[in-house]
Amino acid sequence: MNDGTLTTVGVKLWTALNSDAWRHREAASKAFLEYLESGDENPSGLPAKHEESPEKLFIASIMIAKICCYDKLLNVYFTGINILSKAIMPPICVGVPARRIKKEVTPFIKLLISKVEQLNDKAREKSQTALIGLFKNPAMDSATLVSELMEITKKGPKPDKAPERIILGRLELLLLLL
Repeated sequence: MNDGTLTTVGVKLWTALNSDAWRHREAASKAFLEYLESGDENPSGLPAKHEESPEKLFIASIMIAKICCYDKLLNVYFTGINILSKAIMPPICVGVPARRIKKEVTPFIKLLISKVEQLNDKAREKSQTALIGLFKNPAMDSATLVSELMEITKKGPKPDKAPERIILGRLELLLLLL
């Protein structure tokens, strides 16, 4: 934790996010999202504690979004997507170098694509929206997404042998991107 995430979010929230109890993880993720949204009342749009250093808040938000998005509980996953979406939009990402944004956000692409390919309609729809939202940030280029979507043509299974939902999910993303 040398990036300051623990000092940014606090020990209690961090412990609850990494708890075995799903209720704790869900409550902690929602509490952090509410904390991010509390900045909407300030003129800067950031929580008062982070007005001078939004980069620390950005890094902590990405770290928490990563934990939440890899959670097996869908409610925590959905909250993680909301945290990610909030983190990559101004004012939180203002002042963060574009290279850093791209480096931190790129690992989410494969995860979101895999969720788009699932059977759960709500997870698929929210993942599509989040994935397209990632590329509204100027630091992200759509070529990265297209490359990840077309990866199936280079690796297995071949498109004619892959399950239909995988191909349809990727084609829908390409259509939305266009």
